[in-house]
Amino acid sequence: MIVAGMPRTGTESIKRALEILYGNHARAYHMSEVLNRPKHLQVWADLAFERIQPEQVNWQEFLGGYIATTDMPCALYFEQLAAAFPDAKIILSLRDGPRRIIMQAVQKLSITRLAIAAGILVLVLLIVLLVAS
Repeated sequence: MIVAGMPRTGTESIKRALEILYGNHARAYHMSEVLNRPKHLQVWADLAFERIQPEQVNWQEFLGGYIATTDMPCALYFEQLAAAFPDAKIILSLRDGPRRIIMQAVQKLSITRLAIAAGILVLVLLIVLLVAS
């Protein structure tokens, strides 16, 4: 299964659901996997900086042992993954517009961080006013 969704589109939930559905210690490939595998991180960095091309990656070997791909960076290469795994189903996960994403990010900020940010903004405004006068 190839989940061609960007971050914050439910990819972590889909990952967990697939792992539960497949059972037997099934694992789906997610950004969290990249952080735990230095060799994988190197391949993704090489792809990002165009030191290698997607066609040079043996996707079946690279993703061996995983039942699905979800999230970044795999979502960027869903076409190459579809070619490497022609029988795989593809899911495109979407999200409500950018306003909702921004609002959720703002909600995740703690009150303390918000207060510090407001305090810094007040200081900057005071400095601007002092310099302008």
